Amino acid sequence: MIDTHIVSSLCGCDLDKDYLHLVVVSAECPTGHYLPVGNTPLGIELACNFLEEQGVFGVIMEATARYWYAFAAMLKQHSMPFWVFNPARTKPLRGHKRDPWDARWLVDTFRVNNPNIKPSQLLVPAQQELRRLVRLQADWAKERTRMKNRLRSVLSHYHLNDSEVFPDLSTQASQFIIESFAQGRNPLSPLQDPSTPKLSPQTLKAIQRRQDRIAVLYVQVLALNEGARIEMLLLVQQLQQFMAHEALLQDKIDYLLTRLTATPEVDLLRTLPGVGKKLASSVIAELGSATKFLSGKKVGKFAGLNPSHASSNKTNKNPHITKAGSSYLRRTAYLSAEKFLQSRKYREETWLDKFYDRLYIKHGKTKEGKKIAFTALARKLLVVMWAMLRDQQAFQPH
Repeated sequence: MIDTHIVSSLCGCDLDKDYLHLVVVSAECPTGHYLPVGNTPLGIELACNFLEEQGVFGVIMEATARYWYAFAAMLKQHSMPFWVFNPARTKPLRGHKRDPWDARWLVDTFRVNNPNIKPSQLLVPAQQELRRLVRLQADWAKERTRMKNRLRSVLSHYHLNDSEVFPDLSTQASQFIIESFAQGRNPLSPLQDPSTPKLSPQTLKAIQRRQDRIAVLYVQVLALNEGARIEMLLLVQQLQQFMAHEALLQDKIDYLLTRLTATPEVDLLRTLPGVGKKLASSVIAELGSATKFLSGKKVGKFAGLNPSHASSNKTNKNPHITKAGSSYLRRTAYLSAEKFLQSRKYREETWLDKFYDRLYIKHGKTKEGKKIAFTALARKLLVVMWAMLRDQQAFQPH
């Protein structure tokens, strides 16, 4: 960090959705020059011009939601240094509630190099774009699940929800069958007529395996009214379009991983049982540089997976995890643990399996004990993946 004692002029910025609260502290005005501007393109441009007129060396701001992105981008264009602090670190330390005081407090704390707060390490633009797309992919996965549940609910309403015919609505076979039903066509026609829409060999085999059940459902579909068919058709086409957009998003993520030379790191993480391409990409995007974490404990805190502490008199309890970190990284850790446990029947036992079993037995093989062991496994897997990235070594099962 620079020697902030010799910096003549610094600006603190406490911002929210609507306003930027700027306080410029300098030798000429030690009490601070306060200027509120709107958090709009025009207001941000006025703020940057004001800072240049005041001869400000740099800006100290809080990372409040996403409201600081536009201001930080404009500061980069004006080649003005800035430091971003996590509000979770700064808010518990201050006693002020007014925005100008908070902005001035940021400057004072930065000047004395308070060891309790440190500026965040910002990602390079390509890494920021990768993180944004990976998080968008996670949000889209939830939306895809909602769309599938809605489609399955409609099938159940019309007594068409057969688990043998529609084991997974994401597959081409299931979507083709539903689309054929909605359009009044027999889904079995591709098996006899080669002129029908081209399907992959896997899809044709899936339809052939289910042809008896499909024939029964097709008779039921013929009795449906036109409104029911239109409803099914719209939902399945909406799901197909959404999945096509997801494929384009995955292509963009793969391009960014190649651009960041992170493809070998993805292959490295995939040596861990249960970790696929999407989970590996999410870990790399959320962690950023593995060298910025000094220990595995810091990684657990960053994901909010470290235990909370509640004490009263001589009683100490660790009831829950803090959940004070990245919710996306925490979700990735949970998914990694789920996939890891699901892969147990296809592989040999590893030291992580023994770690999970030991905790499960320790807590009496109860439902609560299973939850504790699962959360501990998720945290352990996240720390293991961080260590693999740091040391550039594949997973050691023993």
